[in-house]
Parts: sequence; C-alpha cells; structure tokens
Amino acid sequence: AHVKIRAADWKSLAARADLNLAAGARLPTGTAHITLGALSDFDIFTRNRMQGSVQGDFAYQQDQSLQLALTAKNVVAVPSLGTVNGNVTAEGPLKALAVKLDATVARLISAPARLNLAGVLDVPAESAHLASLSADWRGIAARLRGPADIAAKPDLAVHHLDLALGTASIALDGTLSPEINATASVRNLNLSMAKLVSPKLDAAGVVNLTAHLTGTAKAPAGRITLNATGLRYISKSTTGLPVANISGTADLKGKSADLNLTASAGQDANITARGTAPLTMTGPMNLTAAARLDLKMLNPLLAKMHVAVAGTLATQMHLTGTPKTPAGQVTLNGTGLRGLTGPAAALPPASLTATAKLNSRNVGMNLALDAGQDMHFTVNGTAPTATTGPMNLGVAGRLDLKLLDPILMADGNLVRGVVTTNMRVAGTPKAPLANGTLQLADGTVQNIASGLNLTAINADVLAAGKLITIQSLNATAGKGNISGHGTIDLGNPVLPVNIALNAHNATPIASDLVTETLNAGLTLTGDMKGQAALGGRVDILKANINIPKSLPPSVANLPIHNASEPP
Repeated sequence: AHVKIRAADWKSLAARADLNLAAGARLPTGTAHITLGALSDFDIFTRNRMQGSVQGDFAYQQDQSLQLALTAKNVVAVPSLGTVNGNVTAEGPLKALAVKLDATVARLISAPARLNLAGVLDVPAESAHLASLSADWRGIAARLRGPADIAAKPDLAVHHLDLALGTASIALDGTLSPEINATASVRNLNLSMAKLVSPKLDAAGVVNLTAHLTGTAKAPAGRITLNATGLRYISKSTTGLPVANISGTADLKGKSADLNLTASAGQDANITARGTAPLTMTGPMNLTAAARLDLKMLNPLLAKMHVAVAGTLATQMHLTGTPKTPAGQVTLNGTGLRGLTGPAAALPPASLTATAKLNSRNVGMNLALDAGQDMHFTVNGTAPTATTGPMNLGVAGRLDLKLLDPILMADGNLVRGVVTTNMRVAGTPKAPLANGTLQLADGTVQNIASGLNLTAINADVLAAGKLITIQSLNATAGKGNISGHGTIDLGNPVLPVNIALNAHNATPIASDLVTETLNAGLTLTGDMKGQAALGGRVDILKANINIPKSLPPSVANLPIHNASEPP
C-alpha cells in the first residue's frame, strides 16, 4: 500500500506524507508530517470542545533508523483532565529504539501530575529497557531507583524493577507468565496515600509485604509474608477505636495455603489462624482459628446511637473438608453480655454458649442462652447448610417476666408470670414446621396510668405444623374473669384467623377516672391479610366515670369561638 499526500491544508491543519506499507510489515516506510494548530477547528466532528495544538513527524526507511516526534501543547480533549502538555520522541533502529516521554496533566483526579521516562525498545524482541522514570502527583514522588527490563516473549518477565513511591518502595523481579518464578516486595507503604485517590478513603497504617512465587496463576506456590501495623479507618465514628496490627505468612501450595496469621486491636480484640486454607472452592482445608472480642471496643461506634455495651465474645473453630463440603466444629462463648445505657442497663448480664458441628449436609447445633436465674433458653438439633435441606431443631426455655421490669416499669407497666416453651422445628428453612407448646403461668399485666389490672393469667398455645392454636386463655379481672381460644393458620398466605374472647363480670380497668364491670362475647374471624371481621356483644353491667375538675398541664387549652359572634 502506498499513500502520498503532497499537501493537505484546511484551517489550522497542514499535512504531507509519502508512506509505503509492505505486506507483513509492522511499520510503513517513508516520511509524514502533520500539524493541528488549533484543535478547536475539529469541534464539528466531536462531541467535546477541544483546545490546544498537536504536531507530529515520522521518518523511517527499512533497516534504518526510525525517527518520531510528537508534541502536544495546551491540549484540552477530556475536560476533567484539564490542560495536557507532552513530548514523545523515538529515534534509532527497531532493535534499539530510544524513547523519551515528558508529560504534564493539569487535573489528574483534581490534582496536577507530571511524568518523565526514558528507555530503549527492542521491537522485534518485544522487550524494553527502562532507564529512568519519575512522576509527581499530590506531593508524592515516584522514581525508578535503577534500570529495569520488561519482556513479553518468550515469557512475560520483569527484571530489576525497584520503584520508590514517597517513603515506600515496590520491587519486582522474575518471570510472570506462563510459569511464575518471581520475587516481589512492598515496603513502608503508608495507607494514608489512599486518601489522595479518594478523600473518603481516610486510612492509616504501614504495610510491608514480601513474596517469592513459583508455579502458575492457577496453581501458585511460594511464600508470602505480611506485616501491617497501626491500621485504622479515620472518621468521627471510629474515634477511640484501637489501631489494628496484622502479621503472618502464607505458604502457597496450588489449591491451598498453609497459614500462620495473627491480628490484634489493642487488648480488646485478637484473632489467630493456623493451618491449611483453600485457594479454590474445592481446595483442601484443615484450619484452626480462635478469636476474642471485648465488646467495649465497639462503644465508640455505638456512641451515635447513645448505646454502650459490655461483655466478651470468644470463638474457636477447626475446619476441614473443602469450602463446598465443609466439616469441623465451631464454638462460641459469650460472658457478661449486657447493655450499659438506658433501662437495659439494669438487666442482669447474659451468657451464651454455642457449639456447631459441620458436615457436608447439615450443622449439629447446641446453644444455650442465660440471664441470671430468670431466663434460660436452649436450641439443639440439626440445621441444613442449604435453604432447602431438612432441619430438626428443639427449642426449649423459661422466661420469668419480672426480668423485664427495668424496661417496662419506667412507663408505669408491670408484667409477671413465667413463660415456658418446648418446640420441635422441622421442615426446611424455606418452609419451617413447628410442633410443640408455649405456656404462660400465673401472669399479671398492670398499667398504673390507665388502671389496667389482669391477674392469674394462664395460657396454653399449641403449634402443629403451621397452625397455631390458642387452646386456652384465662385471666382474672376484678371479681370476674376473661377467657379465650382460637386458631391462626400461618401456612395460608392470607393468614386465616378464628379467635373468640369472652368476659364474665369482668373489671379489666379500675382507676379514679373509670371503673367498669362487663360481660362480653367477641369473635375475630376472616383473613389477617385480607378482610377480617370483629363481631359479638359487650354488655356494660356497671360503670363509674369521674370527670376531673381540671385537665393535666400536658393537655392543650383550645380556644372556642362562637360562629355567630364577630372574631
């Protein structure tokens, strides 16, 4: 192919060329020159308005020196980058083509940037010798400590790369593909540099990493050593949190890695992991890990919600198998668990113990939760690892409702009684089936403000599959009583309900304002998520209503205007 342009002129465009491209050749031979004195002349062909000028010269004869020179002055092509200036030169034979680049960008992520590099390209061999490189951006200087070599064939390789980046250094030496045999290191990398890329990434800490890798990308081998200190994410919500430190090694073995890892955050949190960890979903696993967390460490994060907590969580695990078919055991222990703010601060501390035994299809669970003498719950049985797998869990427990006094009595409410449950949950997580009982014995509900007072409350609730049956509900109300029974079908999307409530000579409310005695027979039938009907009869046998001489200050005084009188 042959292209010859004696002269092309249009506005600020001036071009001439005499080029030949032989069959199979990578580059044309001949000469070319182009000048674009004002890029704005080409706005009609582009969506963006452009500014600046570009000039280029090219000369090459077969097996002789190539000469290339490109100059960009005050170019604005991408508005977010601002003005770009640069010079590129290349001179010499294709086996030893000397290249230089000098460029400045006005706004690289909103800050000026500069880049200078020089090297030699061996085009036939697809390799490069990088003699020098320096760059500046946001006060960070990057420079090549010494020459480096890059080759694309026969293997992809980088040799002697040693880059200084501010106070940090990044080094790489070796073959990367198809086989790996390389050494890499990152030293004194300050994570505060992340904020320069994105102001939201306000982090702190120093990372040091070394690696010697062999094998392939799909089956790597070698050792990685990590040491990171003073790690933290800086924000108002994390003020007061201790800094974290991580150190450890990973010996890569194809589909798995032998780990020895330690992480800590002051005296309040620590994690250790040792053993074989998988690198793929089918890689082998034989990993032992332990962790401990003092919950007070979380209080700076919870301060916005005016919440503070205390207690300690500790876990240990030993995992085998593969991520697809895990096995092993996990234990969790919580002691002194409590809230430190609000009414919950008066609750007794809780303790939690849990053990989970994993196999490929399910998890054997054993969990116990206690809060002093007033609450004890257990969960035992098996749960599936998939949402469609079968489960068989037993849930049992006892709750003395006086445990809730610190929360309810602040609003003038009092509850008493003991709730016990004994349930067996089967089916699947997507379609659970519960069978068992829930009972309330010797219950009391009182509200000082309204005068509500129900005593001797006893209730029996039966779960059978997805049908909940209130077998009996009885309460004493004054000299009379209230009773009830009914069903709710949780297996039907519209939640059919059929509940009956009866009262005989009952006085549920007795106060200085209202005291009543009534009989009632009420029913609630229909669909809770559709149309439900409340029907029946209420007979007020006696009622005493006292009208106060004045209303409390909390009731607003509303002015009354007579419509027939002028304002």
